[in-house]
Amino acid sequence: MPTQKAKRIFLALLTIVLWASAYIAVRYGAAVFSVYAMTFLRFFASAVTVLVMMPFYKVKRPALRDLPLFFLAALAAYSLYAFLMTLGAQTVTASVASFITAFSPVLTPVFALLFLKEHMRRLQWTSVGIGFLGVLIMLFSDASFSIQGGVLWVLLSATLFSFYNIIQRKLLKRYTGFEVTAYATIIGALTLLPFLPNAVQEVRVAPIPASLVVVLLGVISAVAYIFWAMALKLAHHTAEVTNFMFLTPVLTTIMGFFLIGELPPISTVFGGGLMLLALVLTNLEPKREQEDGKMQASEEEPIACLEDVTAAK
Repeated sequence: MPTQKAKRIFLALLTIVLWASAYIAVRYGAAVFSVYAMTFLRFFASAVTVLVMMPFYKVKRPALRDLPLFFLAALAAYSLYAFLMTLGAQTVTASVASFITAFSPVLTPVFALLFLKEHMRRLQWTSVGIGFLGVLIMLFSDASFSIQGGVLWVLLSATLFSFYNIIQRKLLKRYTGFEVTAYATIIGALTLLPFLPNAVQEVRVAPIPASLVVVLLGVISAVAYIFWAMALKLAHHTAEVTNFMFLTPVLTTIMGFFLIGELPPISTVFGGGLMLLALVLTNLEPKREQEDGKMQASEEEPIACLEDVTAAK
């Protein structure tokens, strides 16, 4: 039977693959739709996806005290995050956007220390530093790279997502991964309703393939966020999951080359190697900590979130 750590790694890797493909879809859709229309269509599709899935889950209502956290989560990982990411995708390639977003795991441990009082081991901080060095190599070793508006928008969206990881960890203490994703997605879609007129107008004249890609992007986003929440619920420290985001630029670059013809930078080899090293170091746990994790797993039922997937089938 798979261990808690194996399930966490599998869910995190599956999420990263889905997110890597999402960068390609965002880049493709941004060439056809405006920022307003694409952001609304993406999360309207995500909201419909979770609403269709909700009857298969035992979903409890959110407590009034948690509504502000759900609203912040909706902004930080859905509506505002997607708006800024789409805005940046108009001027930067999918691979560069994913490189910048890989900055998120560097910020997340800082937020975790400030808001969750999570004290990581030296090895984990070292892995964060190595991963960040990989991001810097990928970003700045290319002589053609320059700081521009699109880069700043994507960097801001990465900062928001780091904050979302912390909000989500707090909500996961009282809700399942699906519940957190479902409510944040629906609230995020509602905040985007002012963009509905733009979306309707642009869908009427947009090529059918482009519309289908954006709808598929929304479905992928919903599923990926569910898996991400499940992985975080299984983690002892936030960075054990968020450091998997260092893999996203490598996968996005490869997909971008084969799917939309974006040439990967040479720095991918060096920066990607450091990111892989950071990922390995993050998941090296001392034997004592593994034993403590097993005891904690039996007491807090961390496997419950995985039963959601079984129930949905």
